[in-house]
Amino acid sequence: MWYDTVKDLLKTNAPGTVIFTGIAFVFFAALIWSLTSRVGGAADDQSSVNANRLVALIGALCGWIIGTAFAPFSDAEREHFQQISGVISAFLSGYVVSKLDRFVEAKLFPVNESSRDSWARVGLFVSAFLLASVTVFVNRLYAFRDPPQTPAIKSEGQQPAQPQPPPPTQ
Repeated sequence: MWYDTVKDLLKTNAPGTVIFTGIAFVFFAALIWSLTSRVGGAADDQSSVNANRLVALIGALCGWIIGTAFAPFSDAEREHFQQISGVISAFLSGYVVSKLDRFVEAKLFPVNESSRDSWARVGLFVSAFLLASVTVFVNRLYAFRDPPQTPAIKSEGQQPAQPQPPPPTQ
């Protein structure tokens, strides 16, 4: 009985998936938050903690965008996302990639410094990105959608009519 209530509340046929994703999100978000004060030079320096949290936040926001784009609610939203992704990919493949290469090389492979802190921040970004994108994707795919309509059976023992295939084109 409670299962049907949860299905109705979340408007999904897979409430277990939605609930498990929410629980996993809370656990991993707490883990990432905890790591932001332990890695990337954060043990000694509050500004490193702040930098780590900023990197994780940016990763989560980017993941949210990607998770949303990969699970559109409607065909109109899908078309809109495709137009936006075309513009973004043109921008990223041009200007940003040319500038990003030098920045990443300088930060990840400094001449005289250890790059361990930078790699820790890359890990925070990637983990926050993946956590947000998977959570948003699963929730958009499974939660708060109208369940698929199934044809009703007209009378006992009688199966609903099967749709007829379109006539062949000549």
